[in-house]
Amino acid sequence: MFWADTVGLKTIVDGLKKHAEAFGPDFEISKLLEQKAAKGEAFN
Repeated sequence: MFWADTVGLKTIVDGLKKHAEAFGPDFEISKLLEQKAAKGEAFN
């Protein structure tokens, strides 16, 4: 979580979305992560 806060949650979500197809059909981004990223929040 420290690393995610360091680079920014939006960066993490954007990267996950970019590679979602490679992760397979069962992959789903956490709704909490998406919400926090959209609000510009952090974990800590």
